[in-house]
Amino acid sequence: MIVGFDIGKQQRGNNNSTYDVWFSPVIIGQYAINKTWKTAIRVEYYQDEKGIIIPTSTTNGFKTTGLSLNLDYSPAQNIICRFEGRWLNSQDQIFKTKTALKDNNYLMATSIAIRFPEKIRK
Repeated sequence: MIVGFDIGKQQRGNNNSTYDVWFSPVIIGQYAINKTWKTAIRVEYYQDEKGIIIPTSTTNGFKTTGLSLNLDYSPAQNIICRFEGRWLNSQDQIFKTKTALKDNNYLMATSIAIRFPEKIRK
């Protein structure tokens, strides 16, 4: 299990005493089914009301909750194949579709990561 919290603060401008803050707590739980299969769940929240990192030009800024589930398959020590489903929900309609803006976003993704031996990296 991983529990994390990122926070940032940015001054609005030179000689300005006002600071804007963004933050993001996260909880990730992973379960190893066996040596080649793992699954994980991730719950996160991101608040960037003033658009420091993610500008939205909306009333609430970027205030978004996320949930993702993944299944990892590792056929070799240096290869991981991932299948992931992710759902994001925002207080404002910030996710663009072909015809409109929505407050929810669903994503299904796959990826393959390969770690090369250290001899090749040098």
